[in-house]
Amino acid sequence: MSILTTTIQRTDLIEIPRKKNGQFVAGIRYSESTQFKKGTMTWNQGKKSTEETILKLRLSHLGQISGNKGKKHPFKDRPKAKGRAVWNKGIKVPQISGENSAFWKGGITPLHTKIRTSLEMRLWKKACFERDNYTCAKYGVRTGGLVVHHINNFSSFPELRTSISNGITLSKKAHVEFHNLYGYKDNTKEQLEEFLNNKNI
Repeated sequence: MSILTTTIQRTDLIEIPRKKNGQFVAGIRYSESTQFKKGTMTWNQGKKSTEETILKLRLSHLGQISGNKGKKHPFKDRPKAKGRAVWNKGIKVPQISGENSAFWKGGITPLHTKIRTSLEMRLWKKACFERDNYTCAKYGVRTGGLVVHHINNFSSFPELRTSISNGITLSKKAHVEFHNLYGYKDNTKEQLEEFLNNKNI
């Protein structure tokens, strides 16, 4: 009578390199019996350590020196990224904008948007705020959000768009009330004077 011998291959005994270039290899199961299974609760989940255990842990760590004390961080000499990608050895990646950007759509930004977000327009707003002491001309408040209103219409008077004499500080509430009353087109200085002098509005 012959004895039949069979060999059983166990995947948990096969030696698989755990690391590659010093890093653990993702997606490789090293042992079916020891790997963490999804949905499994840890042994200490929901448990609270006793005061005696906490005291023992604290006393066991007293006087110990940190393992990285006195050691220099290997990337300490690299500059901070600050929103941009940085190559090794401090070589910065050039910022890609305009036609070189992957998000370029042929310059579809409207002209009035470019003007309203320009540096010149921001300086104009700041100058008007400082002249009016950051105070609404209608209600005399300095809170609730302030805007600079064009006295003469933005589209009808392009030469006065960044003129300080053509701007006045209003609160957001007063600004909405003005445009609800007179609309958003062909606004004039006379309309603003009527709005500011009318106490019933």
